[in-house]
Amino acid sequence: MISKTNFLKKKIVYCFSSAGEKISIKNDNIVVKDADGKIKLQTSCYRLFAIFIIGETSITSALIRYSYKFGFSIVMLNNSFKTYEVLGFKMQGNTILCKKQYEYNDTNIAKFFVENKINNQINTIKKIRAKTESNKLAIKEMKKYLVQLEHTESDINYIMGIEGVCAKIYFKEIYGDYDWKKRQPRIKNDYINSTMDIGYTMLFNYVDSILRIYGFDTYVGFLHQQYYMRKSLVCDFVEPFRSIIDWQIRKSINLNQINKEDFKKMNNRYVLKWEKNKKYVQIFSQAINEYNDEIFEFIQSFYRMFMKNKPIDEYRKFEIK
Repeated sequence: MISKTNFLKKKIVYCFSSAGEKISIKNDNIVVKDADGKIKLQTSCYRLFAIFIIGETSITSALIRYSYKFGFSIVMLNNSFKTYEVLGFKMQGNTILCKKQYEYNDTNIAKFFVENKINNQINTIKKIRAKTESNKLAIKEMKKYLVQLEHTESDINYIMGIEGVCAKIYFKEIYGDYDWKKRQPRIKNDYINSTMDIGYTMLFNYVDSILRIYGFDTYVGFLHQQYYMRKSLVCDFVEPFRSIIDWQIRKSINLNQINKEDFKKMNNRYVLKWEKNKKYVQIFSQAINEYNDEIFEFIQSFYRMFMKNKPIDEYRKFEIK
């Protein structure tokens, strides 16, 4: 297992093959060169956590071999930031952990993820400087649902129902000033929804990479039920962290870092212009990096508590700053 100290020393490398960038290996170093052959980045494989390759490319067997040798992941995404393959290192053979996942038959962990998510949504609304009566009512309403969730014996559908109702309240307060309609994942019917898909995808891949370290079966969730080829466990773990992306989008819109003109409309879908990819990756990678410690500690603590059969009230919560 990786320690927190070692994790924080490691780096994530982004390579934009659509812009002509290429990856090579030299003396146990990963080298990323731009389209002109100039070195954009060089780092030791010992300090590498993951490589995210955006755009169509070819990779060598040597790169895959090094990923196993030095313990880093290779995440491949298309130009729309959709992951189509994850290669390289992952912890294998943690059969005790997987067996506990398969045999778990309770809703306590599902409630834990949703309660943590709603509390972070409430704290994110509180960060809005110009408080309105609508903000106060939204917080009051969401707290009411939290109480219901805490004191009700509930099944997964009920838990997901409360999560959905609170999400509608929350997004209206966070994006109500920006011609917001509703959250529609993957439909990309407006530039904010499309931007959220990008940010959530980056967060998803980051969390997935950490979960692989511990040997979780990422297709078996506690909140999100099993569905063909869906990494349900990663979906679970991402929930408490989503507010990181939501708040960054709001902040970046206000700073004019994110705007409608960065997108083109194709078949009524807002698609990010490929030349803007680097900017959006930088925005969200910085936002996620601010929570490196907290995200790692949350997953590490969950692993330890779960393996020791600790009661759910002893599990570490993730708190938005």
